[in-house]
Amino acid sequence: MLTLLLLACASTQTPAEADTPMASEATVFASWNEGQVSLSDLDAPTRQQLTRMESEYLMNRYQTEVQIAEGMALEQMVEAEAKSKSMDVETLLRSEVESKITPPTPDEISEFYAQNVARMGGRTLEEMQATLHGVLLDEKRDGLLKDWLSALKERHGFKLEVPFPDLPRFAVTADDDPFIGPEDAPVTIIEFGEYQCPYCAKSKEITDQVLAAFPDKIRLVYRDFPLGFHDRAIPAAVAANCAGAQDKYFPMHDLILANQGNLQDDTFKAYATQLGLDMNQWETCLSDPAQIEEIQGDMADGEAFGVTGTPGFFINGIFLGGALPFETFETIINRELAAE
Repeated sequence: MLTLLLLACASTQTPAEADTPMASEATVFASWNEGQVSLSDLDAPTRQQLTRMESEYLMNRYQTEVQIAEGMALEQMVEAEAKSKSMDVETLLRSEVESKITPPTPDEISEFYAQNVARMGGRTLEEMQATLHGVLLDEKRDGLLKDWLSALKERHGFKLEVPFPDLPRFAVTADDDPFIGPEDAPVTIIEFGEYQCPYCAKSKEITDQVLAAFPDKIRLVYRDFPLGFHDRAIPAAVAANCAGAQDKYFPMHDLILANQGNLQDDTFKAYATQLGLDMNQWETCLSDPAQIEEIQGDMADGEAFGVTGTPGFFINGIFLGGALPFETFETIINRELAAE
């Protein structure tokens, strides 16, 4: 733990020492006898790419600073808690966390297996029993530790005060894509995602949490960005968009993301039947060339604003890349709402 603390202390020095001013429009990037190239000479896609990279750097630095600050503070609070109880840290954690873990029951293991059967590689419940027991035990340990640390921070009056960076904004539009929430919501989140990306499924848990935490304050727009190496991403997007033509976009969207291990046409058809769609209308829509054109339009817009992977989010134009924690969304959304 001391080694981690020393590394954390060292890490806080590096970013500040490496700081350099951002380029201005007149900054010369290259010159020769007959001319020069400055930032203002770069084409729009290159400028968007540089801006996205700047945004990612600032967010990565902020998240690193948060992790370092919280980690150092927690280490000292845990040590103070242990001292107040005349224990060492290991004994304290054993008392507050390890001793309270209950082994997973056979029913819990069976339920977990059923929910994740597509990820089991064809192995039976009996074959996965010991592995799943360990996975669920770790989940319980992590949950108890997280709850205990949250209570500890509250008792010690912990406040996180890392300055949030001034992030660049992109003029991304919602186009005519499907959305959840009021059309005039003060905060619009535009997600560029796809159905075969595991990080997109993980991010849905976070966006669900965001929508629940900020009722009537968020409009979440979903735009398609199928990656070229995912062969079932486009058929899945078409299936969802055609369900959207019958006002069932997000029910289909949710079903597909919940079962990424099975992205076959027959599965989409079963979902369409389950949702009560007009099957003739839905199947006709699947073969409409306009569906591919719509997806390609979304991809072109995403690429124009520097999206290279999924998921990519724009919160009132502020870019976030990847499956980021709820707290990151919460911080930006609260700042946006406070600025109204």
